[in-house]
Amino acid sequence: MEGVTREHTLRLENNALYISGIQGVLYFEQNEVMLQLDESTLKILGEGLELIDLSVKNGNIVIKGKVIELAYGKAREKGSIIKRLFK
Repeated sequence: MEGVTREHTLRLENNALYISGIQGVLYFEQNEVMLQLDESTLKILGEGLELIDLSVKNGNIVIKGKVIELAYGKAREKGSIIKRLFK
């Protein structure tokens, strides 16, 4: 959905983290999840994280488990590795 900015929300309820407005899942492991947002990333650290529901089309995800930390980061820059190296 290029050109459309999605708002996102976070809600933690009964060991389930509900997130809306995601663009995609970069990786998902039992103790770490990285999500792509419009102009940033969201890193989730925890224990026993499980994917309960995912709808990339609607931009929603539900993750269950013990959430320890949420951290926002810069979005990955698009383009070739050569272009990024010689900036």
